[in-house]
Amino acid sequence: MDNGVLFAVLTFFILIIGLPVYFIARSKHMKAMEAGGGGGQLPG
Repeated sequence: MDNGVLFAVLTFFILIIGLPVYFIARSKHMKAMEAGGGGGQLPG
């Protein structure tokens, strides 16, 4: 398999799997921050 194709497939799977996980983790973190009184903010 061509390296470019392999890289594209890997990027695709990382986006499909990683984005929902990232948003779920961030929403949980935001709720925890609100419950904890809104301490330090993460950049981004």
